[in-house]
Amino acid sequence: MVYDQYPSLDADRKWIEDYGCDPIVEERQSREKLRPRWREVMKRLGPGDELVIPRLSNVVSGTAELAFFLDHCRREKIHLIAFNDRVDSLDVIFPQKSTAEFFALISGIPDEVAAIRNAEKHISSLRRIRQRKTATEVNKRKRDKVIINLYISGAPIDQIWKASGFRSRSSVFRVLRDNNIPFNRGHSPEQRAAKRDNPSSEGHPENTNH
Repeated sequence: MVYDQYPSLDADRKWIEDYGCDPIVEERQSREKLRPRWREVMKRLGPGDELVIPRLSNVVSGTAELAFFLDHCRREKIHLIAFNDRVDSLDVIFPQKSTAEFFALISGIPDEVAAIRNAEKHISSLRRIRQRKTATEVNKRKRDKVIINLYISGAPIDQIWKASGFRSRSSVFRVLRDNNIPFNRGHSPEQRAAKRDNPSSEGHPENTNH
């Protein structure tokens, strides 16, 4: 019995395969709260069966649940092996633990459970951030395409600006410039500056009265 997302998954799966377990059950980490496959395993176990898990913290969430689990294994005469904890209820594979070792194991379970859950939250958080970033990039490309198509079709700059959602008109020109779209309507920031500096270029008719 292993979970499908944690750092030592591959090594734990290999240990279980080498030991000859059949079947091997893997619980999806996203379903850790309900643990449907784990519940199924517990229902199927009977006297004389052998249950192999990587750690006790993979199947219990605290000391109260651990006490219930160990008592169930004792009453049903289930041979329990938690190989990373070096626990063997029959002392066949691993030697019997000292009292100090057993206390250290039990007291460390809540911290191990928290570490496993925090690692999964971190993985999920990174995954969500990556998905949001991808969606943002797609939306940016769509927005830039709308701006370019509107400009090429001759739409007024104010209309393009409102459609873009930008706070300033200069962002519209930045998109056009970044996509190598030529400014051919005298609306670029550079052209507007040139007109301000040289008003005579606005095309006013010359005074021909003498």
